[in-house]
Amino acid sequence: MNYFPIILQTTGIIVFTFGLIIWDRKSLLSSNLALLAFALALWSITDSFLYVSPSLKHKIYWAVIGYPGSQFSPVLLFFFFFNFTGLEKLLTRKRMILLCILPVISVVMAATNSWHHWLWASIKETEGWFGSGTLFVHGPWFWVEVIYSYTLIGVGVFLYLRFLIKSSKELSLKARQILTLSIFPFFGHLLYIFYPEAFSGCDLTPLIFGAVVLIFIWFSFRYQYIDLVPIARSTLIDNLEVGFLFLDIFNRIVDINPKAKNFLNLTNSVIGKSAENSIPIWSKLEKISNDPIIVDLGNNKKHIYLSVYSSPVINKNKSCIGKVIVFNEITEQLMIKEAWLKTEQEKSLILQAMNDMVAFYNSPDLTISWANPAAAISVNRKLDEITGLHCYEIWNQRSEPCEGCPVLKTFATGEKQTIEKETPDGRAWELRSYPVFDKQKNILGVVELGYDITIRKNFEKRMRYFSFHDALTGLYNRAYFEEELKRLFGSREIQIGILLADVNGLKLVNDAFGHQAGDLLLKRVADILRLACRKEDLIARWGGDEFIVLLTNVNIENLKELEIRIQEACLKDNNEPVPLSISVGYAIKEKRGTIEELLKITEERMYRKKLDEGPFNRHRILDYLEDVLEKISSENGKQMENLTSLSNAFAQELGLSEHEKKQLDLLIRFHDLGKITIPQDIINKTIELTPEEWESIKKHSEIGYRIANSSPELAPIAEAILAHHEHWNGRGYPQNLEGEKIPLLARILAIVEAYDVMLRGSSYKAPMTEIQACREIQNQAGKQFDPRLVEVFLKLVHQTRLKKVAE
Repeated sequence: MNYFPIILQTTGIIVFTFGLIIWDRKSLLSSNLALLAFALALWSITDSFLYVSPSLKHKIYWAVIGYPGSQFSPVLLFFFFFNFTGLEKLLTRKRMILLCILPVISVVMAATNSWHHWLWASIKETEGWFGSGTLFVHGPWFWVEVIYSYTLIGVGVFLYLRFLIKSSKELSLKARQILTLSIFPFFGHLLYIFYPEAFSGCDLTPLIFGAVVLIFIWFSFRYQYIDLVPIARSTLIDNLEVGFLFLDIFNRIVDINPKAKNFLNLTNSVIGKSAENSIPIWSKLEKISNDPIIVDLGNNKKHIYLSVYSSPVINKNKSCIGKVIVFNEITEQLMIKEAWLKTEQEKSLILQAMNDMVAFYNSPDLTISWANPAAAISVNRKLDEITGLHCYEIWNQRSEPCEGCPVLKTFATGEKQTIEKETPDGRAWELRSYPVFDKQKNILGVVELGYDITIRKNFEKRMRYFSFHDALTGLYNRAYFEEELKRLFGSREIQIGILLADVNGLKLVNDAFGHQAGDLLLKRVADILRLACRKEDLIARWGGDEFIVLLTNVNIENLKELEIRIQEACLKDNNEPVPLSISVGYAIKEKRGTIEELLKITEERMYRKKLDEGPFNRHRILDYLEDVLEKISSENGKQMENLTSLSNAFAQELGLSEHEKKQLDLLIRFHDLGKITIPQDIINKTIELTPEEWESIKKHSEIGYRIANSSPELAPIAEAILAHHEHWNGRGYPQNLEGEKIPLLARILAIVEAYDVMLRGSSYKAPMTEIQACREIQNQAGKQFDPRLVEVFLKLVHQTRLKKVAE
């Protein structure tokens, strides 16, 4: 069997899927890479159909359909070279259209090949490594395409080589990796051109090209090769009154929030473009640094002033991958300050209007000569209550001046000073002090302006927090753990131990009770680990249901004791919604071992423990679920025993195998498993259910099916659980199955359960006699129940009744 078409089709689907994912990364490079993925997906999928087509006509059809993918892939790769090397401004729309003309002609030549045979001179059968195949003998136009494609690749490689020479070490490494991967598919293409018979006429290029694009996409996610990753932008950035502009190292626009768009009069179309070509005032912005500058955005009629500063964006490898420029409109503040400097009369009105704190000091003893209302409001006092006091007493509750006081520095130097300071109440301030001179340039006093920057500082703290912590549990994340492990691993003096913990049954909880319950389970595990570990131990979330602990100055006995504390805490847990179970593995750093070896040993021990404890944990959960089901179910222990006895007799009469009997017994116990997620008041309701409540009840078979599929012990009866309310005539639920499409065990259970309920009665109906119940079962034969099974069941009931009479 030739697996090559299957591999091609699978590759095409995967490449197309990841192309859709990366399309939304909001950068020119990611869009470029996504288009390349779509072209390769078309090429791969159509080639797979070509190789399995039964006739020559169909082969030609699929070759023509997929030809755009093969022709535009080199062009899109060429565009990728240009964009990555920062030459995207050379790719004007007109030039891009010109570069696409020859591929378009090639597609037309493929569609009309039967008229001229310039592309494919002939088609013949061949034999090779992949068995029999079809060989397209190339015509003259094919070689025109080859020359054109390899010319584009040659130019792209030249640009890359030049880029390698000029780039920084980090970017040079990225470029070398991408260049190596980019060239790989064309070796496969050369094999196809010059040795087509060896591969039975199969072109390996789309397969290799698809794998390379997948690696590109993985690089983009893993190493941030093609964009900056926006962190919580919807909640932290878009809603702020401050403008944010994110640029990569080539000053291309990666992201921008609405406030910055408004300030700079930009649109969404600037994402991925050069800041120099897109921002009219770029000449004013490109030289800014951490020290804020004031930028005038207005014209002669209206001025808009912004306070602008930039900060580099550093990745976890301590490398700069771009920068963020922050805009804060200060038009109102500047206008007020300018007015204050004009006349003393206007000063009072201006100061009262300002939201920022202003104070004036006429001597270095820092006594407040006067201040604006905002300064008094900032400490919940009246204006006359702060005048004449020392600033350090009011805002910092100190008995002496603060270290690094900007006002004292201005008195000493006669120069403007700026600092950031946090007051005891937790607020952050940007303090600026300005000297006031007389005509002889002597200092008369100092004006201090205070800006409340608490929001900005809190934002920065949250950014740092999200960089190192797991959002769900509050523990450290994997990236931070790996950095700390690398840091400590190199120390010979510190004995390192690692404990890896895996939460059992998380999938069952997610399927049965929803992902919110699963999240709560993970939070409970995190709390248990916090209580069991020492304060100095580093606890992190390693993966979906895995946690890891890094311990220092420990031995193997310490790790055993920690495992015991963890397991004891699990036993004390409240068992909601299921008993908590954690599989643990641990290891100590060996003298000559590596980090990878330490992690591998720990993981192997954890999985071995998980395997050993698996049956016990699963049975523990099943017993717990059965207890819960018995509490909420209408069947008590005696009734369940009767139901089991009746089903066993029915199974014996039907001649079921021992395996089928065991599955039927399991089905009797767990067929209503889904009811554990339905509100108790609905299950115990003694009056008729509302339509909404009835719909909720009807979902229990689907929920039970999901839970059963999460348990190896219950998975064999999952289909029967799903179908145990289906009717023989197709009018049951949830899938409206009919006849023998309903699993046999579900059909058996339907009859046995209905008969038992009729004899016991319910909150809606009085109990029936055996004769009445048998008559109702007979009436539903061919409607609700399997008529053949009804016949056998009624015969069994009749025989049982005769035995009772005889006794």
